[in-house]
Amino acid sequence: MAKDLYIVFPQYDEKIHATKDPGVIATMLRQRRRVVILCTGENLDPTCRMINETEICQGDWLPTQPAIILIYHGGKIYLPLIRRAKAGGHRVIIKTDTDGHLLRKIYNPFSPEMPPVLRSVDVGVKPLLRHWLRMTPWGLRQWAEKRGLPEADYIIVETSMAYQAFSRAFPDFRETVLLIPNGAFFSEVVEPGPKKNTVIAVGRWEDLPTKHPELLIKTIDGIARTHPAWNFMIVGSYDRQLGEMYDRLDSMVRNRITLMGPMEHSNVIKQMESCKILLSTSRWESFALVGAEALSRGCSLVCTPTAMATLTAGGLLGTVADGWTAVATVSALATEMKYWELQLRNPRDIICAARPLFDWQLIINKLETLCR
Repeated sequence: MAKDLYIVFPQYDEKIHATKDPGVIATMLRQRRRVVILCTGENLDPTCRMINETEICQGDWLPTQPAIILIYHGGKIYLPLIRRAKAGGHRVIIKTDTDGHLLRKIYNPFSPEMPPVLRSVDVGVKPLLRHWLRMTPWGLRQWAEKRGLPEADYIIVETSMAYQAFSRAFPDFRETVLLIPNGAFFSEVVEPGPKKNTVIAVGRWEDLPTKHPELLIKTIDGIARTHPAWNFMIVGSYDRQLGEMYDRLDSMVRNRITLMGPMEHSNVIKQMESCKILLSTSRWESFALVGAEALSRGCSLVCTPTAMATLTAGGLLGTVADGWTAVATVSALATEMKYWELQLRNPRDIICAARPLFDWQLIINKLETLCR
């Protein structure tokens, strides 16, 4: 008999997550076993159990029969839950957003690998010393033990960048670290429609440190003058800063940019169907689901050296800039535009190459194997 699966995801909101992780995982695995999402959010589907975060962490809700406990974004608060679950004979899996906000903790802050924005998050001698201590074997071990990582049966990360970072930092339990990406392809086969010479950028642009809208505008301004046949679409919420940068652009460039503002997820996907390139100027990303979704609609990718770079499959599905400067991103975007103009990029080829990597059914089969 299949074990029950309990998904711990306090921020679950059906409007946001039903068509992505963890909503898709819950829906597809329910065909094989009982699945319950424990959460504190609103807009819950009937199979969610609303519970406050303190009660989640205490673990009084744990079943008496052995089950699978899948914890998202594992933090220090979940250590009591992990230990209680293990003591009760349950299997514990941590699915962590390590590529993003947690990966900062295990990157050397003095290394050129670390984007400049992350070096500047903390200012002063004491914060830098704390970062340095985290990089020592003792500091890393403390960081991991406080989050229960060595006690988990498996740790799921979403990109090769995260897997490499974990393997480098925690060699004594790296065999429990598994790379399983998120999905973007469902069972239906999407036939790409006609494409326009349009570059689309999608993000929460008011998040200035992460999404880097200044670099986005500089990149568009730099490329638009030499590539007059291309237009640009910016999707997502933005604040006064991006609006002011847009207003300062030459009218020749400004007239070729469409500011779409925030859109429903399904409408974003529909816009991608007519575009050729997704542009990301982020300073850091986690799995970058928007990149996989763009590939599923036949777009190629241009991005900075974040975790999204792993989605380009070494250049087969896009081009990675060699830094976080306008010179680097303009060069990468110009290269990708040239591929399309020479017909070296084809939407159908992109979809066929990306589907085996990000097919939800294949990902669910891997998760089902871990749950047996």
